[in-house]
Amino acid sequence: MNNLAVSYTNLGRHREAMELKEKTFEASQRILGSEHPDTLLAMNNLAVSYTDLGRYREAMELTEKTFKASQRTLGSEHPLTLDTMYTLAASYSELGRHQEAMEL
Repeated sequence: MNNLAVSYTNLGRHREAMELKEKTFEASQRILGSEHPDTLLAMNNLAVSYTDLGRYREAMELTEKTFKASQRTLGSEHPLTLDTMYTLAASYSELGRHQEAMEL
C-alpha cells in the first residue's frame, strides 16, 4: 500500500496518497505497535501527505510525535529520525516558526 501511496504522491494525486497512507499507518499501528520503525515511517509519510494538502498544523503535530518516538526508540542518528527531523523542520517553516525549524 505504501508504494502505491508514494506513486500517487509522485503523480500529484495527494488526496488518494493521503488516504492510503492513513490506512497504512492505522494497520501498522494495530499490528506492529506505535513505536515500531515501520509504524514511525508510516507516520512520517502521512505527515508529508498532510503537508502536500496544506494541512500544516496536522502535519506538525503528527511529526512532533513521530520525531520524539523515533529519537526514543531508534536514536538521534538513525536515518528515519533524521528524515523525520527534516519533515518537522519543514512543518515549522510552513507555519512561520522559522527559528524552531533552524534549531532542529
